[in-house]
Amino acid sequence: MSEPTPGIGSVKIDPTAEAAANGLNGSGNDENAFFAAGKEHFQLQHNQQNLGWLGKFWGATDRAAPTNIAGFVIGVSALLIVGSFFVTESPELNEARKWLYGLTTSALGFVFGTATKR
Repeated sequence: MSEPTPGIGSVKIDPTAEAAANGLNGSGNDENAFFAAGKEHFQLQHNQQNLGWLGKFWGATDRAAPTNIAGFVIGVSALLIVGSFFVTESPELNEARKWLYGLTTSALGFVFGTATKR
């Protein structure tokens, strides 16, 4: 007479169907590292989506709005300075250029000053 296969109620248990638990090589620290990497990946994607076209050029900071405004001022001032060389010279134009040079260098100082403070 053969031995009956063990089972639960009327369901037979196949001992070869279940893989050994020895195949798992993870630990609690591995799990923590996995979730930390997922969080960093999410933060990176979130920052990339919220940068805007000026932020992609200047980079992401905690104070992105003032840096983006300064970048916009630099761009507009540079365009006005370049455009002023195509207009007839006058004393008022020279005075306007001085103001634009000052505004541009101040905005550049702000942008690069905030970059070095971090």
